[in-house]
Amino acid sequence: MPLAWPLLSAWLLSGVPVQPGHTGLWYDPEHPGHGLFLHIVSPEQAALSWNVFDREGRPLWLFGDGRIRGERIEFEAFVVEGGSFPPLYDPAQVRLQPWGRLEMVFQDCERGELRWQPLSSAEGRRPVVRLSFASGSTCKALTGSWSFLDLGEAPAPAAQGWHGRRSALANGELLIATRDGLWRRRIDGEGGFERAGLDGHEVLFVQREAGTGGRLFAGVRSNRPDLRPFFVSVDGGRSWRNALTSPAGVETPYEHFIEVHAHPTREEWLFAALEGGAGIAYSQDGGRNWRRADGAPEPYFGYPCHLAILPAFPERLYQGCEAILDYVELRYYPIDFGRHPPLGEAVVIARTGDSELPDLGNRRPNALGFSSGRPDTLYAGLEGAVVALSPFRGLERVFWSPLEPPSSELPYVYVHTLWVAPRNPARILFGGGLNGENTVLHLYETRDHGASLTRLPAPLLRDPRVDSLHVLDENGTDLLVAVLERLAESEPERLRLLRYRLRP
Repeated sequence: MPLAWPLLSAWLLSGVPVQPGHTGLWYDPEHPGHGLFLHIVSPEQAALSWNVFDREGRPLWLFGDGRIRGERIEFEAFVVEGGSFPPLYDPAQVRLQPWGRLEMVFQDCERGELRWQPLSSAEGRRPVVRLSFASGSTCKALTGSWSFLDLGEAPAPAAQGWHGRRSALANGELLIATRDGLWRRRIDGEGGFERAGLDGHEVLFVQREAGTGGRLFAGVRSNRPDLRPFFVSVDGGRSWRNALTSPAGVETPYEHFIEVHAHPTREEWLFAALEGGAGIAYSQDGGRNWRRADGAPEPYFGYPCHLAILPAFPERLYQGCEAILDYVELRYYPIDFGRHPPLGEAVVIARTGDSELPDLGNRRPNALGFSSGRPDTLYAGLEGAVVALSPFRGLERVFWSPLEPPSSELPYVYVHTLWVAPRNPARILFGGGLNGENTVLHLYETRDHGASLTRLPAPLLRDPRVDSLHVLDENGTDLLVAVLERLAESEPERLRLLRYRLRP
């Protein structure tokens, strides 16, 4: 059963990787009288024994066989039954009984935390400190690392399925899209969540206008013919205005939106990525009325695509798509404001299996972005990759994971969000998630355009994926990160907020 550990309510210092020097005795200084012996067997494996007591006060010896994952070790824990004191000891009578799971997470070489999840009782956690070193071992602490603060979980679950970003920053608050409207949370950590409009509506995304614009955009799912799927706010989310018209859907009155982009020089012109594959809608009047940009009579089929408008090429609308049969394209449409629909024929700039264009492989585009430091470059978060594409440099692989990597290689992360520093585009933050169970949070930083990567520390969440990140300062040292977490198999995803700060 996958674990979901509760989060600390104070700043948790970023961890150090597990090292041979972590071998030794560890204990809880507030509750002495029981302790742990940890032995780092190899770079991948560790062993643990915990001499503790059960709820009736009887000695309980737990033994763990652990797997090392960065700054933490995950153990399957057992108790031993059937043994006797020598000379009556018979190894054939000894039985290992599963007890549950243990985890050790290290903040540095001297401090850590023990977490436990028994099979038959409640989970728990306690801080531990070192009591002894193994002779000859060393442990090296890291500097310049990150710390994070838990800002809590949104009051309502997120909308089902993958859509656009579920959080937006406005006026010192973070707006959160849920199945029950929008919620706001102060970014300084004070107070709790409060309602922010669209109560009772399933909100698929919330998004702030790029650049200096202050508008907020939101998309909802509804079967009501009187409710269009797009809303706009011009007062920081205090009030919301519904669109007057919108493209029709097949099974619903309207086709749903997943993201919206305002043109940087013609603010009343908006372009929306539609839920049905490569579909695009446009508005000439700030989102009051919408039409399909392709004039198609019904929605496309396939994964939703993503859009971007680069500052250096405001006459282009970029789009990243994966069609059926694992075919991927990055392309742009020329924008002609004098014609309707305003998009010309697509110009492909990268695709799957084209010998004359950069090859993206079978890697679905999940996010598009840019930096004012390299205004001619399109950045794309893909399935297992981050790439930078420009007319002058071609395709640059910032992050490129093998399709079937061994455990020592880069993880195959579906990159859903990225940020490129405006003053130093070699510095990039990106995050996403993995397919599978018992996964960890994948949030990365590179300061040299992908030559080296650092994974930011994180709590152990239940199969998390980074939904969106918001940089609060131009240098990228203060971040808000929205994380989708599935707490149980039968439950929808919840959105949890973390605030990160880079320690000097």
